[in-house]
Amino acid sequence: IAAGHFRQTKVAAYAEAVINVTLSVVLVWAYGIPGVAFATFLATAMRFFYYVVYLSRHIFYRPIGLFLRRTLINSLSFAASVAAGLLIVQIIPTESYLSWAVCAGVNALLTASITMAFNYVFYRGELSDTVKKFLK
Repeated sequence: IAAGHFRQTKVAAYAEAVINVTLSVVLVWAYGIPGVAFATFLATAMRFFYYVVYLSRHIFYRPIGLFLRRTLINSLSFAASVAAGLLIVQIIPTESYLSWAVCAGVNALLTASITMAFNYVFYRGELSDTVKKFLK
């Protein structure tokens, strides 16, 4: 849309709406509001992946595998950060505002460290370029 390709991608927008409404009507009877939320998730995911394919083929001209690899690595980084955060919450009691702030600060530092580690391992060159730009 930002690239001015609305006409070329409007099929995905209409398909998302049709899928969302159709699945919502079907799933609301069996699952209620969670069914509607799931239908919205599926329809949005379909449009998202359509955009991934479209952008890869028509704007960025790069393989879809690159997107999938980055998504997997970022998902692993996110999962490691969540797991570490859950451990920190168990270690540091959050019984007052001050202890909550300390726990949040430790979580933030840990998450930043995990993210930097993943970026160092998988995107060393790009991380180096980013750090150089940041330091300027």
